[in-house]
Amino acid sequence: SEDLITKICKNYGHKFIIAEGVSSHKILKFKPVLQYFSLVKANKIEFQNLLDSSEKDIFILAQEAVKNGAKAVVITDGEN
Repeated sequence: SEDLITKICKNYGHKFIIAEGVSSHKILKFKPVLQYFSLVKANKIEFQNLLDSSEKDIFILAQEAVKNGAKAVVITDGEN
């Protein structure tokens, strides 16, 4: 749940936290606590949804994610 994610981030934000997107809908739960994650791994569509972006270039998406608080990101792009 979003409450549990927030609680973990606020209590353990000083630790190395890795978050992995599992769906375009569920990744939205990361938005308010993005700055607590040491690494966020998700696919391109999940990042587009998280950032409310139609950007197709994964390098630009990665830059947007960092501007929004993520410390580091891994973006997968299917067969590309």
